[in-house]
Amino acid sequence: MAGQPRIRVALLNGVNETIRKQHKGVPLAAMKIPRQIVAKADGAPDFTMNVDEKGNSSSMNSGERWLVLRATVDHPENASKDAFDNYYEGRRLLLAELIASRL
Repeated sequence: MAGQPRIRVALLNGVNETIRKQHKGVPLAAMKIPRQIVAKADGAPDFTMNVDEKGNSSSMNSGERWLVLRATVDHPENASKDAFDNYYEGRRLLLAELIASRL
């Protein structure tokens, strides 16, 4: 992974207009609703991550490697942490960066 990831498009899909309006411009980390993230990652396998209303995912998934790497991009202090800790840090960063910009 070279450089910080960029989000091209973040859509809030499968909810009604009222919910969409409430969450437009809000990071996924702040949403208190179940979310499914379908990530198309350049240079890495695409992955899907299910997150509950508290921000937890049930288990590591196919995006594990991408999320582990995400934890260390622009955050070299995380390089000494184990893969489990970096997975959760990468997930936290991704949820903070994903903002529904289109309805």
